[in-house]
Amino acid sequence: MKSICIYLCNLWLVCLIAAVPVFAQKVAGPPGPSSPLYGARPEAGNPSTGLPTALRDVRLEMAHVYREVDAGRLKSQEGTRRVYVLRQIGDLIAAAEIEKRVVELEERYEQLRAQQGRPALPMRVN
Repeated sequence: MKSICIYLCNLWLVCLIAAVPVFAQKVAGPPGPSSPLYGARPEAGNPSTGLPTALRDVRLEMAHVYREVDAGRLKSQEGTRRVYVLRQIGDLIAAAEIEKRVVELEERYEQLRAQQGRPALPMRVN
């Protein structure tokens, strides 16, 4: 359990360090009409960032980039860079889902221990 937490923390830090320069660049605007995420922004209220929020979105965007490179509309180097960033986003989404599930399991375990009259486990570090 401790090794999973350490792995997730290390993965988060690596992804954060790798993603900072990408997100610090000037954003050209919302996804274009050829992107599967085009139109993902709500018409009213708080606009989304246009970034994929689920692994399905990451997969669709990667497939789109592949088709663009294959058709010659996007340089191979640019496609590689985009897929790398998408993979990092996918890893973060997966890590967040695992973290959420671990927290839920720990909470259920603590509730079960309380129902059985056992003392609570020591508090978590993070």
